[in-house]
Amino acid sequence: MLSTLLFQSHSPASPVPGLLLIAAIVGAVIDYRYKKAGGLKASSTDKTLFLAVVLVVLGLIIWLGSYNPDFAGELAVYLAVVLFFCWELGRWRMRRKHPLPAKTETEPSPSSPAEKANQTTTRDGLSLGWLGPTLVIGVVAFGAAVVYEVHAPSIGALFSKEGWYAIEYGVHYDQIHLDKRPHDCEYDASPLGNKYCHYEKHATVEKRGEQNTAVYITWVKKED
Repeated sequence: MLSTLLFQSHSPASPVPGLLLIAAIVGAVIDYRYKKAGGLKASSTDKTLFLAVVLVVLGLIIWLGSYNPDFAGELAVYLAVVLFFCWELGRWRMRRKHPLPAKTETEPSPSSPAEKANQTTTRDGLSLGWLGPTLVIGVVAFGAAVVYEVHAPSIGALFSKEGWYAIEYGVHYDQIHLDKRPHDCEYDASPLGNKYCHYEKHATVEKRGEQNTAVYITWVKKED
């Protein structure tokens, strides 16, 4: 399901996820044939590290879903494609480093050094050298996707109040209109002392059909 932000932008969907998915599928087919021909399989370490990356990304999606479930659902699909592509990119590196031996009329025996070298899972293939780039790609893809969705001026802007509200209400960054919170109820405000009051946030949401188009954040004074 597309997020409301994509509908609001009225811009064509990015072709990048589709291209990454096609490349990953092609890589998976090639890798299947590579392993079937006797190529190196992913080690348990590789699988464990990849699972760690998936859990980190899943945690980010769950956290984001607490603010905007539709937005999180859209990003989950996008990031699943990115992770699939990252895995196949790592497998491509493995195939380059350990290509299949050239076929000869006399096959080496299973106990020969050549066969053992080909069948032994290496520790420096994917593993830690693969985890770092994948984590970086995953985090950057996550940040870039959020920035693209909310039209924020930068990744840093996502951590501003406007950025949080844009994610929460599913609107663009520039559609958040935030009033400055008054401070006259604070103890240190003049006159010094307890004012027995506080301010509560009030959000007014403008809609076009089912889509949020603008959000106005104001502050309402309440007596204690």
